[in-house]
Amino acid sequence: MGKYKKLYGTLLLGLVAIIILLTAVFSYSRSIEESYKEENINSLKELSNQGALMLHNEIKNKQNLLAELSHDVNRIFVNDPQAAAAYLEEAAERNSFKRIGVALTDGRAYTTDGIELNISEREYFNKAIRGNTAVSRNLDDYTDGGRIAVYAVPIFEDGSDKRIGVLFATYSLDTFRKTIEVSFFGGAGYSYVVQENGDVVVDSQHSESFKNFQNVYAALLTADPVNNKDSAEKLWQMINSKKGGYIEFYNGSQKYMYCSPIGVNNWMLLTVTPASVIEDKINMVLNKTYLLGILLIAIFLLFIWHIMRIHTRNQKELMDIAYVDEVTGGYSFAKFFKEAELLLIETDKKTAIVSMDIDGFKYFNDMFGYGEGNDLLRYIWQKVKASLSEGEILAHGVADTFIFLLRFDTREELLWRINDLCLHLNNYITKSGQVYKLSLSMGIYVGFL
Repeated sequence: MGKYKKLYGTLLLGLVAIIILLTAVFSYSRSIEESYKEENINSLKELSNQGALMLHNEIKNKQNLLAELSHDVNRIFVNDPQAAAAYLEEAAERNSFKRIGVALTDGRAYTTDGIELNISEREYFNKAIRGNTAVSRNLDDYTDGGRIAVYAVPIFEDGSDKRIGVLFATYSLDTFRKTIEVSFFGGAGYSYVVQENGDVVVDSQHSESFKNFQNVYAALLTADPVNNKDSAEKLWQMINSKKGGYIEFYNGSQKYMYCSPIGVNNWMLLTVTPASVIEDKINMVLNKTYLLGILLIAIFLLFIWHIMRIHTRNQKELMDIAYVDEVTGGYSFAKFFKEAELLLIETDKKTAIVSMDIDGFKYFNDMFGYGEGNDLLRYIWQKVKASLSEGEILAHGVADTFIFLLRFDTREELLWRINDLCLHLNNYITKSGQVYKLSLSMGIYVGFL
């Protein structure tokens, strides 16, 4: 009778466990959409910021190139501006410029493709002749009406600060478009470059992008005046405050747009992805969650009597599994805390618990794959493990989280060890030979016996 009573008690406990599990699964399904959405928005942010940085560097490199060329041609320019223009023809072709030109102080200009024109009314010319480096806004080419941007730098008299002319280079916006048309989110994402007033600098040829639009605010309101009204207002505030952020908008379907400042001419990079990309991933996770819940319940009901009989043996096996991290082969969090408790009793030195994770680890996985991500975790585990002394321990937790216990005598010694560890972890070389700069976040708790 006692045996059956125990069985009924176990079955009742199992029923309660099933109800709790079902409640947890359904509660999780409510919260997972927002958390997964946030994760994907962060990925979109990383991609947008990387694209903005790439454009910024591209523009700065072109400006530096022109500054060097201005030193090369200043002597030729003084005597023969047309000869100076001819001298620059190879540089224009090599660097994908539509043309390079030199202009006198009155705006008369000569170009590498043999065109003579006057650019005295152009804003970039007036900035450069005053001694500044300039990048124009979106312009119509004087010669063929094509959309261009123009880089311009002053030409100085050799050995002095006297400005004797302007060196400028015309850059087709089609070339800019090729720079930002990097495939992401499986080819579903695309980007725009706009000015601070919302006017387009570089549009997109993507099938789901705004077509033939001149201003992003107007395009948003035209696509869906009701649903996009608040989004257009939010985007205007972000662009005018020169800060990054995202909006949700509708253009045929729901989409997400992240806004990143480029750092030139108050231009902004707008990176877009359809909401369906995120929703598909969420549905995939939810379906797996439901399936896992059903499987767990079925297994629980099927084997509950068997678990009772072999509980003791399985308990030991589960403890062994719980103590070993499957990625690194080292301690799990459970093993770490068990060992740390013993070590803290045995030592009379100062101790510190350090929690560390990798900034942008999700972006690293998206870029290189989960296999490379696991290699990175093992690389960090090995480096940290090698830096530990006797009586110090390390564990890898969930995702990119690590925790380790250090012993030290002084605060300076502790900080030196952590800084030295960060320096050794600074560069990671992928299987393909690419050097990836690691950024780590750390939390330190210092305690005493």
